[in-house]
Amino acid sequence: MEFITCSCVFLAIMGFFMFKYQVVKYKWPLETGNFGSTNELTLSSFSYSELKKATNGFEEGLDRGSVRALYKGVLFKGEKLVAVKRLEKMMVGKESCMQRCM
Repeated sequence: MEFITCSCVFLAIMGFFMFKYQVVKYKWPLETGNFGSTNELTLSSFSYSELKKATNGFEEGLDRGSVRALYKGVLFKGEKLVAVKRLEKMMVGKESCMQRCM
């Protein structure tokens, strides 16, 4: 009976410390603002010709919708795999917005 009691107490204490560790682990980046690599969170803009080259002429399609197509691409000399969304047709007006939302 003592073994079971000691085991339960041990598990309760370990659970508490694991919980505290997780709280500290996720609280620290929020307080410091350090979420890892800032390159991952920075938006970059590319010209149409750069995107065309990165997707090999928009050759390998991943997905296609009614207004856009999604292509596989590679940037930075093959180091970064990306998905490029390309608008196929522009729709203007209230009716086109309603069609897309439904």
